[in-house]
Amino acid sequence: MRTSDSPLDPELREEILHLLPQLLTDIHSEKEMETFLEDFFSKKELEVFSKRLAILYWLKRKRSYKEMKEQIKVSSATIASMQDIVTRPGIELAWRVLEANEWAEKISSRIRAIVGK
Repeated sequence: MRTSDSPLDPELREEILHLLPQLLTDIHSEKEMETFLEDFFSKKELEVFSKRLAILYWLKRKRSYKEMKEQIKVSSATIASMQDIVTRPGIELAWRVLEANEWAEKISSRIRAIVGK
């Protein structure tokens, strides 16, 4: 998708930039979100954003650049650019959400194992 270099009206720009966060907040199920993302983004765009998230996750998990380059198929420059933003408030928020989800999944698995016995 090509975009114009012409600046938008500031009020319209603000309104447009508000749409995506509002929509993402209003989609409550993982399946619906997956459907939206797959329909909204091209396969390449979705892969790029997913790789960025994976890099941030692995950086937080102290994985090596070598491992990320080999597994996620990204360059050292891409990893370094993600390293530069890892302490931003929005990234920290995302990290806390991912950790909470991971914790909840572990607890849920343990409960299923106990109940299943």
